[in-house]
Amino acid sequence: MPLPAVIAALDNVDAAHHDLYAETEDGRFVLDIDGDIAGHPAVAPLENAYRKEQDKRKRQGRELDALKQKLEAEADGAEAAAGGKEPAASARRRLEAAHRQDLEAAAG
Repeated sequence: MPLPAVIAALDNVDAAHHDLYAETEDGRFVLDIDGDIAGHPAVAPLENAYRKEQDKRKRQGRELDALKQKLEAEADGAEAAAGGKEPAASARRRLEAAHRQDLEAAAG
């Protein structure tokens, strides 16, 4: 019989296995394992899915930033075509977006 990984109480576990569990801060008991859990066959697909989701969210964030910049550029172009100067708030948004992209490129 396999041992449960996380349980609320040790009542349903054989007394010989009680020392295999460690109590958490919230009062639950977790199986105290040695080594890297990432090598477990049930964990590898979860880790792969997590990494794919992270990559997808980063890509979507970059796409969103690009669309925001494009929208701001079009709005700025419309203001310039109307003969008005670029407002300070619009210039600030444009510069912050460019700076954010530079930071992401340096971090990535």
